[in-house]
Amino acid sequence: MSNYNEVLGVSENATNQEIKKAFRKLASEYHPDRNKDPDAVRKFKEACMAYEALGDETKRRQYDEQLRSEASRSEIPEISEEDSRTLDSYLSRARMAVSRRNFYGASALLEAATAFADDLVQKGRLSGEEQDQIKRYVARSTQEYADAILTEQGPDYKLKTATLLERASRHNSELGNSNLAGSQERKAESLRREYYTDTYKAALSHLDFTTAAKALDEYINILNIGPSKDPIQLTELKSDFIYFAYEEAMKVNQSQISPDTFAYKSIKNQYATLISKLSEHAGRLRLSSLHVELREFSDSLARDSAEVLRRQSILDIRRPSKGRKVRV
Repeated sequence: MSNYNEVLGVSENATNQEIKKAFRKLASEYHPDRNKDPDAVRKFKEACMAYEALGDETKRRQYDEQLRSEASRSEIPEISEEDSRTLDSYLSRARMAVSRRNFYGASALLEAATAFADDLVQKGRLSGEEQDQIKRYVARSTQEYADAILTEQGPDYKLKTATLLERASRHNSELGNSNLAGSQERKAESLRREYYTDTYKAALSHLDFTTAAKALDEYINILNIGPSKDPIQLTELKSDFIYFAYEEAMKVNQSQISPDTFAYKSIKNQYATLISKLSEHAGRLRLSSLHVELREFSDSLARDSAEVLRRQSILDIRRPSKGRKVRV
């Protein structure tokens, strides 16, 4: 039975809009009038069949039930009794880990099952087809765990989900499910970007500029190593985030720290470092006016910090020592 989710390159919990968008993209790419590749007709018909099954809510429910029924019959490959017990141990422990909400542990056990399957293939005790069955099970299970995490509430649930989706994407890529692998990789990147955006905003609200600066760097790094994009699109994404980060940084209420305290100097220094980072990124993206504006603002913050320290030093000198009077 064909997996129509994989044909369209969408997850099992995709919305109707996502399904329609994926179908239109494939239909446009493989339509016989546009694509003269001999295999285009087959792919076009396959996409039409997939959309017919998933585009209607009733048919989609029936199809999902059939798919789950088929998957349950072929979860564990037919291999030797000894190897089957070892694999079953990995997989059953992974299911137990999920029941305890230990998603990282479950994912690690599924990775171990995959590595064990690779070893069996090298020893000639497992066929390539049987190995693919295991990888399909691992990819499907990892996706299910990722979906389950998305229902959880916590500061790092997006990061956990992204990690699992990346693993599922790798398995699907090895299985030749390039559309689904690409969709999972893009979703993982989106979740990581959301996580570091939230981290950045939360750090600013607590005047934790060191964490905010790290979140800023991580966000840019994700864009640099994420799924391949058009260079213009990549530049636009970076520019959008730099402007967003700048606006959020400007919202920080410095009056929360009294200018008369030494802590004010530390906060000013950290804030200046963050603004300097933003200025550097703006310079790399050739956002000339923003680069200059941020650099000047960073310098002014550094001067303010130095002035606070100078005043503090003068007060320390003038403060009377214990036990004797000092004429000022």
